[in-house]
Amino acid sequence: MKKLFFIGMLILIFIIPIFSQNYENAGMDYTKAIMQKTIKARITAFKTYIQQYPDTTKRFTKLAYYQLALNYFQNKNYSQAVRYAGKTKNFKDLGHGETARIYLILGNSYAIKGSSLYNKDLALKYTNKAISLARANKLNDVLSAAKNLKEKLTVPPPPSETSEQKMMRLVHQDEDYISAISFYRSLSNKDKINPSIHKAYSIALFKANKLDSALKEFISMYSSEKTGITAYYIGNIYEKKAKRNRKLYNNAAKYYVESYLLYKKEEKKTNATSAKSYAKNMIVKKYNLQAKIDRYNAKQKKNQSSAAKNKEEIASVKRKIRREKRRIDRAYPDIEPPAYEYDKIDKLEKKLKALKSGTTTVSDKEGLALQKEIKKVDIELNDLITNTKNRLEL
Repeated sequence: MKKLFFIGMLILIFIIPIFSQNYENAGMDYTKAIMQKTIKARITAFKTYIQQYPDTTKRFTKLAYYQLALNYFQNKNYSQAVRYAGKTKNFKDLGHGETARIYLILGNSYAIKGSSLYNKDLALKYTNKAISLARANKLNDVLSAAKNLKEKLTVPPPPSETSEQKMMRLVHQDEDYISAISFYRSLSNKDKINPSIHKAYSIALFKANKLDSALKEFISMYSSEKTGITAYYIGNIYEKKAKRNRKLYNNAAKYYVESYLLYKKEEKKTNATSAKSYAKNMIVKKYNLQAKIDRYNAKQKKNQSSAAKNKEEIASVKRKIRREKRRIDRAYPDIEPPAYEYDKIDKLEKKLKALKSGTTTVSDKEGLALQKEIKKVDIELNDLITNTKNRLEL
């Protein structure tokens, strides 16, 4: 199940009360932590805060635990969200609003289907607690979100379903991949070879991160019928596996290219464009080229920052150039100056160019080398497309 509610503007709730309390270090440090711009920065700040102020009888420390639960949930790290929410819900005098939202975080975290945490009973337990507390304290935003979550958790299946309908529901509607896998394994051989059921089972394996089993099933499907979507899934599986074995990026690129060509044959232009883009990205990842590009861009950004700091020196060099030109004009009023007289100006102009750009000879060479590698990727991709087209006779 996807994220079922959005905790809107909760961070702001805890900024306002701070200013009405005494400004001690704990309050100031809490404010600094909550004002961090990114989720990861806030998580780091609040973990540091708890180490510095470990007394959980203090309000700001309680709120720091709350903020960790909230930020981990927003960062989709549900196991850590449950960990900190579990501690926070046991604090006394936390406040009805915060406690209700902690129950809602727990309900949502346990409701993520396909997650190792998924537990419908616990999800309903904490959602009901959130509803009860929200209703008693007129917390309308929490009440609305909790009711919506409960409705999704308690929707009954249709009164009668065929095996295919149930498999489709579990995979595509409920996104309950573990249940779908279990249901498939209980089916008769006749149902298992049903193409729609088998495809849904393969997707469930993939979504549940059972990559080896998913690959086996998709390869089996692909050997029977070559389609763009099946090749795409195989490419996706190899891409995930390549994070542990870089050599598998070759396999991922191969199947994404096959997907691209098959999608073109099926006249699915948007899908074909996407598959081709993924194929190129696999070659980039194979050579770890993105990391090189990121490092180069970081250097260029640093160079630009350096260039901004060079304003005074730039102005000084410009004055020297003007002064040197005036000297030459005075020394040679009626004749063309000899070439050597411009040597100093040439050196000053090169220095001025470097100061303005912030670039160096090293970074220029690195940029040229990077351009060659990028061209190499395009050449390799085009060769792969040509060879695959011939092999598949497309």
